[in-house]
This record gives sequence, C-alpha cells and structure tokens, in this order.
Amino acid sequence: MNEHVWQNIIEDSEVDKLRLEVLAKVFHPKTQRQVEAGMEFSRFVKLDKVNPDNYPLFLEFLRSGNHAIVQAMVGGEDPNLFFLGVESNPYMIRSLFEVMYDFAPGQLDPLVFGVALGVLLKTYANPKVGLLKYKLSMEELNAIAKNLNEDAGQEDPLNRQILDFLGDIGDMVIEGLWEKDEYGEIATHAIDLRNAFLDPRQNLADKIPELLVRKQQYVDDNLRPRKTQKPTGGGSE
Repeated sequence: MNEHVWQNIIEDSEVDKLRLEVLAKVFHPKTQRQVEAGMEFSRFVKLDKVNPDNYPLFLEFLRSGNHAIVQAMVGGEDPNLFFLGVESNPYMIRSLFEVMYDFAPGQLDPLVFGVALGVLLKTYANPKVGLLKYKLSMEELNAIAKNLNEDAGQEDPLNRQILDFLGDIGDMVIEGLWEKDEYGEIATHAIDLRNAFLDPRQNLADKIPELLVRKQQYVDDNLRPRKTQKPTGGGSE
C-alpha cells in the first residue's frame, strides 16, 4: 500500500503575503468594515501605550489620513502629546514629513497635523540638538509653513504653533563658520517664511512653490464606520 506523501500546499512566503494584505486593508481602508477594523486595531495596539516598539504602527495609521481611525487612535488625548513617551528619531520625523507632503495646504486632518506638530515642536525646541538628530531641508520647512492660514491671523492656535516652530529654528544663535555653513540657510529660510506670514506687505506664496500653497478647505469626506448594528457573519472584503 502506497502511503500518501503530503507536501506543502502553501509556502511561508505566501502566508507572509496574506498577512501583509490583511494589514494593508486595516492601515489603508477602502470599505467601511475595513475602517472599523482599523479603529479597533488602533485601540488594541494602544492598550500597551505608545512605546518604542509599537510607534511605527501608529505612524501607519496617520498615513491613512482617515479621521475615524485617527480619532479612535488619539482618543481624548491632546494630539500634540501623542508621542510624548517616545523619543523622536529620524524615521519618525521623516515619516511625519511624508504625511505632510501628501496633503495640500488645509487638506490635512487637524488631528494628524496636531500629532506631527507635537513631535516637531518637542524635537526642535532646542534647534541645534534637533538638527543634529534630523537635519531639516527647506522643502520640509515649506511642508509645515504651507499650513499657515493667512485668513486666521497669528493668534489662531495652529498658526501660533507653526510660527513658534519657525521662530525656534530662525532665532537660534549661530556661532562660528561651521554652524553658519550647517545651519545658516535653514535658519534664514525659517525667518523668511515667518516674516512672509507676519508682514502684510509680503505673501507666503512668494516663499513657497505655487503647488504647495494651493489652499484647500479641510473636508472630512473619509470613509466612516457603519452605524452601530448587531454583528453579522461573513461577507468578505
């Protein structure tokens, strides 16, 4: 009698691919049920608090830009303090700038921008220390400054935070030739952006490429979870 010899019917690489496909639906949902899964998963991950091991998962939720998921993730916290328990690092900072690049001025979810701005304000409160950790480019300063709302004035809370950030960078004391070469250009650009907003004779659009300052109104048109209903079985998504 011949014994049946079992062979692998699925490879480890295929299982890994399936895992990634499921996670992609959670992090970047395209249906209401996927939004609900993202909301619950963000809450589940946060049971361990935001820590050095899990913070990249929260960055992925921020990339989605979905308000319902980000709101579930942040909860009742001050978004500026969301990553307070984690030391910022180049990967985190670069990821947050990538999020800001993806959205036109005024289009970024305020919660997402609040989380990003909180990290940047903390990192660059001492500009030289922050710049040694992650050296900002002029394009990255533009990505922040483009969110200044010229209709709201400097006392608007969000404008105030952005102006404070630009002020911290622009007002740092530069000593010696090395620091001038290393920090002079970025400090000058920060001052120029700040002055362009504060000086009524100037226009922010003159300092930032036209594409970046094409203002849009934030509209929460994201996919939302379904209304509360009894669980039902089965449909795949």
